[in-house]
Amino acid sequence: SGVTTFCRLASPCGSFFAALAGTPANPAVSPALPAPKAPATPTTSSWSPPVTVAIVNQCSVLTDAQVTPVVAAIQTQVTRDFAPVWAVDAKIIQVNKGATIPANAWPIYLLDTSDTDGALGYHDDSTGVPYGRVFVKTDMDNSAIWSVTLSHEVLELLADPFIISLTLGKDSYGRPRIYALEVCDAPEADQFGYDINGVKVSDFVYPAWFGSPNRAGGKFDHMGHI
Repeated sequence: SGVTTFCRLASPCGSFFAALAGTPANPAVSPALPAPKAPATPTTSSWSPPVTVAIVNQCSVLTDAQVTPVVAAIQTQVTRDFAPVWAVDAKIIQVNKGATIPANAWPIYLLDTSDTDGALGYHDDSTGVPYGRVFVKTDMDNSAIWSVTLSHEVLELLADPFIISLTLGKDSYGRPRIYALEVCDAPEADQFGYDINGVKVSDFVYPAWFGSPNRAGGKFDHMGHI
């Protein structure tokens, strides 16, 4: 049709993970895309709390001052809302333009234009270190809220940093299905997000969404949309 549907991916191989999740693959995303270029980060990492996630401003459409309140809001989201449910907390820090990324931090880069067809952002571990990319200008050009994309990628990076976690469930016909542990995909639309101190962040699912015992008052996602 010539129309590209933009979404937030687990990795550049979006079709593979969509198939695992039992949802239609985004036709604009090729599973044969080349691996992204390695970010300037260490080549080894150990996943032991507390994790530090560095939000690295390398885009031309945001000043460092515009990034600061978003980083603060996502820190609140991770510690107050996400950690009690998923048992993983993190320190979210900001790396201003031209500054050095701290050693052992997991970087999420704020960039201008998407390097992957149909992607507003993604997270990956192709360099041996979990990292993410958020394409702020592409978000803006497609009327998407970049802070929701960033929140989405931060939470999914924390839930499954090496993109290896799967859960066994059943589809609507009772047939066994394997689902990728992507905690923001189901409620990823901007309209389902919520506000923290004037910043809109992504909704996310609870373990019950993947079939775990529901210990969160009957909720399948944080905002109760599902």
